[in-house]
Amino acid sequence: MRGTRWTKGWLAAAVTLSALACFKSPAKKAAEVRECSRITMDAQGAAQCLVLQYRWKQSAALAAATAYQEQQDALAQSRADSSWRADAAKHKREIADCATDPSGDTCTRQRKMQAGSCLQLYYKWSPTRALAVDDSIRLAQTKR
Repeated sequence: MRGTRWTKGWLAAAVTLSALACFKSPAKKAAEVRECSRITMDAQGAAQCLVLQYRWKQSAALAAATAYQEQQDALAQSRADSSWRADAAKHKREIADCATDPSGDTCTRQRKMQAGSCLQLYYKWSPTRALAVDDSIRLAQTKR
């Protein structure tokens, strides 16, 4: 009788410990997602890593990897926007420089170049930001 109680107790403890081992804390899951995201290029690759290395279910792995990737993209964009705003005065000068030539002629008339193209070519602006300047100029011209 005594041995039976001891065995039942150990069996219950073993079952409880193995069940607890299956459940990961949110911090542990986040660490696994970060690790897999560091060694892959996209959310799909990170999800595959989570499935193979940490035995995640495919749907949960893809959801976690995608959410993490979106969070990282948002942070990177926020940093880029903050840096861009910090250089606002410099960007105004660059726009003005592209609008006028040192000789006093308008850059867009003399070279048949739009301001956005000038900003990309001479000041290495991103195409998205340069196109936004072109759109703003066109919009202002149509309102006149």
